[in-house]
Amino acid sequence: MEANSFDFAPKTATDKYSLTYRNIYRNFRRSSIDIDISNSCGASRSRKQTYLRDREILNKILSLAIQSLNCEDCLDNLLLEIRQAIQTDRVLVYSFDRNWSGTIVAESVTAQFPNAIGCRIDDPCFREDYARQYSDGRIRAIANIYAADLTECHIKTLEQLAVKASLVVPITSDNGLLGLLIAHHCNAPRHWQIEEVELFKQLATIVSSILQHKISQQERQSAVEYAQRLKQMTQVVQQAHSSSDLFNAVTKTMRQIFQADRVLVYRFVTDGSGIVVAESVAPGLPQTLNHPLDRFYGYESEIQQSDRQGVRAIANIHTAGLTIDRIDALEQFAVKAQLVAPIVSNGKLVGSLIAHQCTAPRTWQPTEIDLFEQIAVQIGLALDRVALLEYRATAAKQVQMRQQIALRLRRSLVQSDILTTVTDELKSALQTERVVVYRCDRDRGSTVIAESVTPGLPQALNHRLDDPFWRNDRTAYEQIGYARAVNNVYTDGLSDRCIHNLERFAVKSSLIAPILMQDELFGLLVAHQCFGFREWQQTEIDFYTQVAIDVGFALEQAQLHGKLAQIAQIAMHLDGCIPTTAQQPPTAKSSSPQTNCFNSEDKEHDATVAF
Repeated sequence: MEANSFDFAPKTATDKYSLTYRNIYRNFRRSSIDIDISNSCGASRSRKQTYLRDREILNKILSLAIQSLNCEDCLDNLLLEIRQAIQTDRVLVYSFDRNWSGTIVAESVTAQFPNAIGCRIDDPCFREDYARQYSDGRIRAIANIYAADLTECHIKTLEQLAVKASLVVPITSDNGLLGLLIAHHCNAPRHWQIEEVELFKQLATIVSSILQHKISQQERQSAVEYAQRLKQMTQVVQQAHSSSDLFNAVTKTMRQIFQADRVLVYRFVTDGSGIVVAESVAPGLPQTLNHPLDRFYGYESEIQQSDRQGVRAIANIHTAGLTIDRIDALEQFAVKAQLVAPIVSNGKLVGSLIAHQCTAPRTWQPTEIDLFEQIAVQIGLALDRVALLEYRATAAKQVQMRQQIALRLRRSLVQSDILTTVTDELKSALQTERVVVYRCDRDRGSTVIAESVTPGLPQALNHRLDDPFWRNDRTAYEQIGYARAVNNVYTDGLSDRCIHNLERFAVKSSLIAPILMQDELFGLLVAHQCFGFREWQQTEIDFYTQVAIDVGFALEQAQLHGKLAQIAQIAMHLDGCIPTTAQQPPTAKSSSPQTNCFNSEDKEHDATVAF
């Protein structure tokens, strides 16, 4: 047989996997030529026999690789042949992820030694010192691990697998370093011969092609699963008609898809902290629902910052550089690993989507991270859609409520009745703790002249404020349709004295709109949230502003009604004082001023009443 002839031929181009076959054939042929050249340069008979034996081994293993390419255990069968060919105790494939951490994905080992399959190794020293060297083709043969200047940590790792000697060669592709092909000798130290090292190197080219094929299959399968899962989540998201329904459906479905122990949604509140608003958790694990973010994570600002930068994947909370306080906070909920993705709605960061692995640390796969991020994006879009639906529904409801309130106001013709009606109605409509009316004085003070308040809270009625909301902004409050929403009295620019006044009445958030009568500022209609901070929605602000305008109209109507009543009284008084023709026939003296029934005092009194 010719030195460069082989016992196989590549499949035809029409075969589904012909490209993989050609890759294996090409890689093997390229590496075999190197051996053949060394053979033609006067090598000894013994070396030629070694070469022929090694070539036979390579041909056999190559044929096995091609024949079992589509088998599930192709790589395991290949490693078994390699282990038997080089007569060692263990051969394994160590595959890298994007962070240069790795997992043992295939292994063949003799029965008396421990299994390493599935073991994950995260070695910072490898990332810093050896990744580039192996990418450049470094081969390392260690005859005795105790005489090879290894670190104590490295020796302990090898001792757990009973390793006495090892041989490591890189598994490479056109895209770079895929992993390592490693042989372990466990019975005793072993001096690796040059021919053995060269054979192992050639075998690594076959393993590379097989590994690339498996990776390609996994990527195709992952792409199919990715599309299916994204479609499933998109359907779940699109079916939600409220934010609560959306969050509950998402957490439940995602925990199943990701096989995670807990999936939760947390949202920011107006004071900058957050709270868990939805959760799906495995039985027996602590519940996080309604827990605030600062207690849950330890550092709320850190989470906000990481969220704005995209998905953050933590495989192990103890090796991720977290602070002790934050680790303690996560351990309260049995968290070992987590994924955090931002939820952005209407261009604003509103919360996070979070997955927890609690039974053990977990290496999140790139496809999982990408899918998690896409779902978080879908949630944000769904929130926009739900917000629009809720806005329309709320707006329609508020139009109806405004009409009802306006009708009640028009039926009230007394100022005190109007103010009592509006405070009661608005407190109920907005579901807030207090609604008051401030009467604005000319000296820019203000007094509470009407109030509707939840029992148990301090009463503000008749209290005077010497530093009201509008002291430095009276011009704005004199504009019809103006309103000011204070989501947090401590962060929205109020004066210290004003904050002190509001603290007396337990106010945390407020909504203020002016009441105008004939384009003059009559007072302020003010809603108070006392049991927590509140982010006032635009529909609420619009509704509130319109009601304040209606109050002004109602007060003008009541004032006009009062004037008309006064005029009617004057008219009745006049009718009673002027005699009719039958009662008092006209005489020459009737035109005299002295015969008029009003004296000068009566005239002065009438002018005062009328004006």
